[in-house]
Amino acid sequence: MQCAAAAVRTVCRAARSSRRGSSVCPAAANRRRQGAAGSSGSGGSTDGGTGGGGGSGARSAAGSAAFTAAAAAAAAGGPLPERHLLAAKLTETAKNIEWCDPPADRPAEATREQIDALEARLGYKFKNRYLLRLALVHSSAAPTTHNAILAWLGDAALYIIIAEQVAASLGNMAIGKLSEVRKTLIGRAMCDRYARYLGLAPYLVLGKSVRLQTQLDMALPTTNMVAEMFEAVMGAIYLDGDLAAVRAIYTSHFPLPADPLTLLQPDGTGGPLPPPSSSSSSDGGPSPWSAQ
Repeated sequence: MQCAAAAVRTVCRAARSSRRGSSVCPAAANRRRQGAAGSSGSGGSTDGGTGGGGGSGARSAAGSAAFTAAAAAAAAGGPLPERHLLAAKLTETAKNIEWCDPPADRPAEATREQIDALEARLGYKFKNRYLLRLALVHSSAAPTTHNAILAWLGDAALYIIIAEQVAASLGNMAIGKLSEVRKTLIGRAMCDRYARYLGLAPYLVLGKSVRLQTQLDMALPTTNMVAEMFEAVMGAIYLDGDLAAVRAIYTSHFPLPADPLTLLQPDGTGGPLPPPSSSSSSDGGPSPWSAQ
């Protein structure tokens, strides 16, 4: 009897379910079919709608096309719009440097021949020398039109280049150790070394107050002044060329030593400083890593 009752209940439930499924309003079913057909179409509206789905699809396609165009321009090696705009702004700044000293006391800038020699030493010829001019101006000479923004850019460019260099050399070493080496290579003490190795220090344009102090204190210009100039020159090369140009110059002058871990010194300098390069090109100068 219990089995028979259970069978009856099962049949009843199936019948009720069947009736519910068959009781759907034909108009509602028709609307459902129309909605399904509209959603599977090209995004056009139904029932007099606004076609928002189609507009969204168009915007998505436009954004994709813009991204593709930007990617193609970058792949072609052309300057990014932002970099081109910044280069133009800094060129105008370099053309209109606001010196803090009166005309009689203004610092002497490098001559054309000296700039030629500097480019030969760097191994890079500027298309826009105004960027290089600004990179050599210290804030003591022109408090509102100096090289700080170029140094900021150069520091960022060096950061990624040195990170690549260290990771490629040391492989899967602990991230903390990689960071220590990178920190040493991009630190102010090391950037000062880079600049002096390349013979950049004499090109730094200083204000009268600092020049007078330099005559009394042979420690001037300071490590920070010279290091910032090196970063600014790298920033100028980045804007004048691109990141690949900065990478080529840095890695050609400063390949890592055989064991980069030897650069980890307590004072952060990477070891004893070599004497400044005295040749017109650093190719024949002493290695920046060797103790002299």
